[in-house]
Amino acid sequence: MNPRPAAYENAKRRLLRSVRIDQSTIEQFYDYLKYERGLRDKTIHHHIQWAKKIMRYTGGYPTREKLLRFMHRYRNKSKYTLLNLYKFYRLFFLHFLNRPDLIEGIKVTWTLPAPARFYKITDENVRAAFNELTETWEKALYLFYATTGLRTSEALEVTKDKVLWEYRAVIPGMDRETKRTGITFFNEEAEAWLKKYLAERDDDDPRLFPISDRQLKKFIRKTKKQGITPKLLRKWHSTRLRIAGVPDSYVDVFHGRAPRSVLAKFYDVAGLEELKRVYDSANLALGVQIPHQKPSQSKEEKRETTT
Repeated sequence: MNPRPAAYENAKRRLLRSVRIDQSTIEQFYDYLKYERGLRDKTIHHHIQWAKKIMRYTGGYPTREKLLRFMHRYRNKSKYTLLNLYKFYRLFFLHFLNRPDLIEGIKVTWTLPAPARFYKITDENVRAAFNELTETWEKALYLFYATTGLRTSEALEVTKDKVLWEYRAVIPGMDRETKRTGITFFNEEAEAWLKKYLAERDDDDPRLFPISDRQLKKFIRKTKKQGITPKLLRKWHSTRLRIAGVPDSYVDVFHGRAPRSVLAKFYDVAGLEELKRVYDSANLALGVQIPHQKPSQSKEEKRETTT
C-alpha cells in the first residue's frame, strides 16, 4: 500500500493543531483590523466584541463544532445579525488566523428580505422635519445630511479642513475597505446654516459637528416625528439626484460607492468643477428659512463683548 503524500500529512497535522484565543490574540486582531484592513472604529468594535464572545463560549479553544453551536444560538436573531457573525467568522478564522478548516461548511443563506414598508419621502416631509428643529446646530446638521447624502457617522467625522467653501464641497478623504467616502457637496441653504452655526461656536474642536451620542439621539427623535432619519435623508438625496437625471456614476461618487480609480479623476480643480455642475443641476433646494447672518467676530472680540 502506497504511503500517503507528505503534503496530505502536513495538511492533516495543521488541521489537528489547536487554536488558542486569549487576550493577546484579540489585541493582535485589533491591530490587524485597524492597520492592515483599515476598518472604521465602529466596525472594529463590533468584530472585537464577537471575538470576546467566542473566546468566552469556547474557553479559548474553538473547534468547528463549537463554532456551529455558537452560531446556532443566534438562529432566532435577525438575518443581519447572522450575516455579521458569518462575516466575523471569515475575517477572524479565514483571513486572520488562516484556519479555514474551523469554518468549513459553515454558511449563511442570505436573500434580500422584502421591505417591511415602503418609504415615500417627499420634500414636504423633509421640510416638516426641519421645522421640528430649534437649535442652530440641529438645523445645520439636518441640511448637511440632506444635501450631502453622507452616512450618519460619516457626517460626524468630517473635519473643518475637509470642507472647500468656495465649491461647497466635502472631501472627507476616508479610505475604507468598505463604504468608502467619495466627494460630495452641500447647497446654499446648508451653507447659510453651517456658517451661522460655526460663527456661534467658541471652541477649537476640528470636527464640523462635535456632538455627543446623546445629542444625536435627541436630534433623531425630533426628526422621527415626521418619519425622517439621517438614513432616509440619504435615500431622499439619491432619489432627488436620479429624478433630476444625474447619471448613476455621479451618484456613486457623491455617495462614496465609486472605485478609487474613478474618484482619482476628480481630485483636481477641473474634476471638482465638473462634479459641482452636475450637483447644482439637481437643484436640491428645500425652500427652508435662511438665517440672517451677522458679521463674524473673532474669539477675542466675543470675549470682549461678553465682558
